[in-house]
Amino acid sequence: MSAFARLLWGRRDSRATRRAGGPGGVMAGDGGRDGDKTGEGRSYRVMAGDGRPSTTSRRPQSRGWPAFAGHDTGEGAPALRNTGERALAPHSAATVHAAQRLNQGSALLALSVLLDSAVEHYRGSFRNPAMITPLVVSSLTLALSAHGTRDRTPIAHRARQAVAVTAAGTGLIGTGFHVWNVAKRPGRFAWQNLFYGAPLGAPFAILLSGLLGTAAERVRDTPPTHSPRLLGFRAGRFLAVLSGLGLIGTTGEAGLLHFRGAYHNPAMFIPVTLPPIGAALLLGTAASESRGLVPPSRAGGGERPATSRTGRGRSRTPPHPLPLPQGERGRSSVHGITRWWLRGLAVMGLAGVGFHAWGVQRNMGGWRNWTQTILNGPPLPAPPSFTGLALAGLAALGLLEDHPDA
Repeated sequence: MSAFARLLWGRRDSRATRRAGGPGGVMAGDGGRDGDKTGEGRSYRVMAGDGRPSTTSRRPQSRGWPAFAGHDTGEGAPALRNTGERALAPHSAATVHAAQRLNQGSALLALSVLLDSAVEHYRGSFRNPAMITPLVVSSLTLALSAHGTRDRTPIAHRARQAVAVTAAGTGLIGTGFHVWNVAKRPGRFAWQNLFYGAPLGAPFAILLSGLLGTAAERVRDTPPTHSPRLLGFRAGRFLAVLSGLGLIGTTGEAGLLHFRGAYHNPAMFIPVTLPPIGAALLLGTAASESRGLVPPSRAGGGERPATSRTGRGRSRTPPHPLPLPQGERGRSSVHGITRWWLRGLAVMGLAGVGFHAWGVQRNMGGWRNWTQTILNGPPLPAPPSFTGLALAGLAALGLLEDHPDA
């Protein structure tokens, strides 16, 4: 739960990372260049604030970000220390963090599909052998996506990518099966069949899970000198559009099932009113960025470049914020509104499980007769789909803010 909270609320600020030298690194402004490191577990000699070398200390190998000394080399690009494993520059750290959020969204969607398909296909007695497929694929997707949320290496994982592509293909094939299930009934696509036939929107959840997992590996594998791309499109805009359309589709399915329930509880209007607004904010953000509007962190007016002075202990003055132009402040506020709205949708998805659990309790026998009421009550695993898509939208916003051309 703590990892989920960090991904939901704790967006790493790449500018703060650069000012501090990166988590686990040495701040250049507090003593200049950190000492040489020749191997894992070797001693570091750090310059004190007055230029005198301090006592050596031993630092264990870490998967965190190393110290950066680009301002010491006199070169344009920062030089990375050898940390015994792949070093993460702020650029790579931003893409890895976005990939972790995408893996988190993919895992939540896979969990929703796993539990929902298990209940619904059990109710259908698994009379079609293919009905076991989404359980297997979603289980694999859940396991590997959970692995991706802890992976901080900026390299694509072949197994995760293969399973994600398989999940996306399973969603497409499953959509065909569900459409055929409804179309073969008398009346074809009549309301009665849409209400009680195979849910047309359900396979799209595993399709979206696979797409988010595939996008996570593509974003993670972005070279430090390139901006992330997906299918030739800018990754931030592509993910914003994908998340927005996913929210619209999920809202449609929730609206159909809540319409079947006659909206007897006013809270049933929440998942059909709030997510479309979040989708509109995401689509509007993608459209504005496509017209060349960039967030303040990349507009050239958000920070004053740091200055350095030469000496035994080189130091850098921390950047000072400059007033932002009116248009950039407006774009920053739009991003802030979108981010908080998506966080609200993520919480809404988790709270929806509680509402559905109460709906199960309202059936005859309540939870004491859970073997029947779970089959006939509102689907417990459905609401977290909104949480998964909200996390994908937050990943898109992070890419748009951390990369000038994403």
